[in-house]
Amino acid sequence: MKQILNEIITKQDDEAFDDLYDPRFRAQSNVHWTPVAVVRTVVEWLNLTEHSRVLDIGSGVGKFCAVASSISEAKFMGVEIRPNLHEEAERFAQQFDLKNVEYLNADITTIDFRDYTGFYFYNPFCEQLATSDWIDHALDFSDENYYAYQNYVLEQFERLPIGTRIVTYCSEDLIFSSNFRLQQLSDDGQLQVWVKER
Repeated sequence: MKQILNEIITKQDDEAFDDLYDPRFRAQSNVHWTPVAVVRTVVEWLNLTEHSRVLDIGSGVGKFCAVASSISEAKFMGVEIRPNLHEEAERFAQQFDLKNVEYLNADITTIDFRDYTGFYFYNPFCEQLATSDWIDHALDFSDENYYAYQNYVLEQFERLPIGTRIVTYCSEDLIFSSNFRLQQLSDDGQLQVWVKER
């Protein structure tokens, strides 16, 4: 099974990768799950080692962590608030014997970012403001929730040590302070890597 997964990742075949998930979650892939090619760039930009610990903020069914853990020896933690998405991520990791990935079913505001050395942020709170393309209606959406989550994440980023890297995808509303420098971008500016400089 692991060989099949690796072949799909090598080919960067998102359709084949998404077919490995429960059919209930495949339809959301184009909007909510990270493309394999993007994951490969993120892993490269984070400058990972086997001692790195990467936090995926709002991990959904765990696609980012699943791909990243298959191409890097770093440790990956996905945090997801929805129990059904968390359970699917756990099932996938067990089925494909992913050793260096963990998933946590929790609200992001309970997580101390200082436990991690790198971060991936794919606009996980967009549903709070969306008028369509929700994953489901299991959560209470509001402008207040959106800004509370965004502010918590930004406050946590400010506490990180100098040199920490954060990669964002389709997250232009996440406004970094002057303590961070935009080092590189791709995908028409949608994929960005920020480095804590002071």
